[in-house]
Amino acid sequence: MATEITTTGKIRIPPAEIEYATSASPAHTARIFTWQGELYRSIPQSSLPMWKQLTEEGLLQELIHERLFVETRETDLQLEGAALVLKHDRIPFVSYPYEWCSAAFQSAAIQFLELNIRLAKSGLATSDAHPWNLVFDGTTPLFVDYGSFVPLEQIHRADFINQFRAQFWYPLQLMTSGHGRLARTLMQEYSQPIQEDELPGLRYLWRRGWLRLAKSRGHSRLGRGAQKLARLNRFHLQRQPSTEIWIKGLERWKRRVERVRLPRQRTFWSHYYAEDYPDHAQPETWSEKQITVAKVLEELAPATVHDLAGNSGWYAQLACRQGRQVVCTDNDDLALNQLFQREQSSNSGMSLAYLNIVNPVGPHGTIDARGSRLYTAVEQRLQADCVLALGLTHHLVFTEMFDFPFIFGALSQFTRKDLIVEFVSRDDEYVKTWWNDSYDWYTLENFCDIARQYFEEVDVQDSSPAGRYLVVCRQRRNEP
Repeated sequence: MATEITTTGKIRIPPAEIEYATSASPAHTARIFTWQGELYRSIPQSSLPMWKQLTEEGLLQELIHERLFVETRETDLQLEGAALVLKHDRIPFVSYPYEWCSAAFQSAAIQFLELNIRLAKSGLATSDAHPWNLVFDGTTPLFVDYGSFVPLEQIHRADFINQFRAQFWYPLQLMTSGHGRLARTLMQEYSQPIQEDELPGLRYLWRRGWLRLAKSRGHSRLGRGAQKLARLNRFHLQRQPSTEIWIKGLERWKRRVERVRLPRQRTFWSHYYAEDYPDHAQPETWSEKQITVAKVLEELAPATVHDLAGNSGWYAQLACRQGRQVVCTDNDDLALNQLFQREQSSNSGMSLAYLNIVNPVGPHGTIDARGSRLYTAVEQRLQADCVLALGLTHHLVFTEMFDFPFIFGALSQFTRKDLIVEFVSRDDEYVKTWWNDSYDWYTLENFCDIARQYFEEVDVQDSSPAGRYLVVCRQRRNEP
């Protein structure tokens, strides 16, 4: 079906050419869709008053300018059933909340509260309080769901705070208390937010203690006191505070989140690049490996780069300085925290995400009419033109029992074209301690032979320290 140009000179989008990201439920007051590789949102007639309020008062532009909301603009496009079509800027790498490090999660919670404080001053709010409406553009969390904006009087404020606790506060508490794996697992169940009784220890159980006391003590003086507290609590939850009190409550929550202390203990790999982190502005201090990677990136000229298992992020920062869009991933939450805080202060535009290459999260959630899952696989969302996999493959072989086909099968899923991967020979100090005769297949020649099954060109270049090689794989084959 060809794209139509109407008599008014506007372009009419053929419905068959678009793909909606949401269902047609009436709850979705502004449906998001893709068309010709761009991201749009359809606004029905019933939602136009909200759009006019946001734009005529200049509130939307203020939110965009203050980096609280994704860049959004009105278009002349026409779509059946839509009174208005908006266009959103695309975020190069989309990560889900369970892929954020604790520093990023804290930043997202603060940003969400700042957004609602700003909206409340104009008599508005977001209809829900969960992190799935936030997307990181580099290290800046942006709210993206225009359809969630509603008049403040339409939300039940006690329910809003309870949802914020379950979706933001409790996951953050788990992550900062050393239970990151538990938090990530629970957060994958979007419709089942974390409850306070799922938190380890007795820290939050006092809230329900006096209710149990009221039941067990019956009509004693202590029991009557507990019952009175229960009635007062129910009254407090049912009342709607004034706008001024509401804003003060949100500001208290913001200060509470800001006071959360992130974990700083050292991990097994936190020292990995500590002695190999030269100044990016002084190439004369770089190692042979760093010089070679910089040269290869210049030759390949990828628009996007994924530094997989990037640890301290030196190579990701190198790619950023070359003007590329970069995502750095690792399964060390503390390393990601340090890198996030460093990048947040420098505002380099680098994206970060938690990723365990051994167990990446695949597509999950409800299946739609097209057979697609609601939540996209991580290898699709974080795919790049070039992947860096440095200091990784020998760990996959000797600690995870991967073979070369398994390694290239995993790494090739994250790249559209090229791969720069490091081979660590048996002469390396780490590999020597793991080596035995059962690994006689572990050779550079076999490594390159398997690489050629996935990529059209394979080139070996020297690296450092001794016993390491950079294998540059160009142009991924369509079928391995």
